[in-house]
Amino acid sequence: MIALTFDIDWASDFILTDLLELLAKSGAKGTFFATHESKIVSDHMVDDHEVGIHPNFNPNFEGKGENYKTIINRLIDLYPKSTGVRFHSLGHNAHCILHCSQKGILYDSSVYYPYQSDSFYDYSGIVRVPFQVSDMQRVIDNNLTIDFENINPSKLYVLAFHPFHIFINTSSMEQVQAAKSSLRNYKKLSTFKTDYNKKGVRYLLEKILQSNNKFITLNDHVNNFRSKISIHNKI
Repeated sequence: MIALTFDIDWASDFILTDLLELLAKSGAKGTFFATHESKIVSDHMVDDHEVGIHPNFNPNFEGKGENYKTIINRLIDLYPKSTGVRFHSLGHNAHCILHCSQKGILYDSSVYYPYQSDSFYDYSGIVRVPFQVSDMQRVIDNNLTIDFENINPSKLYVLAFHPFHIFINTSSMEQVQAAKSSLRNYKKLSTFKTDYNKKGVRYLLEKILQSNNKFITLNDHVNNFRSKISIHNKI
């Protein structure tokens, strides 16, 4: 089973619309982790997909951010149906996880582990769901392919993408640095696109969508996990 996840990272609505149209062509469901309020990524605007939260604590690490509870609560208020979290830049600690659990979040997918592994309960009662593929890491490694023959189809395989990289078909970090300042400008950002027929993040996603795999949201996976494994059996 394949779980397609998308960290929206303040992407403009035209970028998100482009991604939703791409997914609609294949009928694949995805999990969107939201950083901000968006008319596109909302509980009712993406009925075919799941919406989770994507809190950003980077300013906190610089000594100028808000309280972590304030950041988490704001996103939950925006997306009250959210059951999942992935922290921006994967930055979090035990207090953040515990607060999410207390606010009704059922799972976290902030552990990057590039090997298929089982989900597990942690001390807070949240289910931790590792992800195996990062589009940014694949660009850095210059490895924009997926070898499905080496993936166990009976286990979950989680891929983390960013709509920004899908839109410009990111193929190098130099391209990312050049394009970042044009995030809100459709016409200018479009000039940084790698040809969609050439290897890049969008090319990789399209190959995955064309594969004969079953796609599942993380919420569906976690509901299935929780129905089979009692919280009392956690470590």
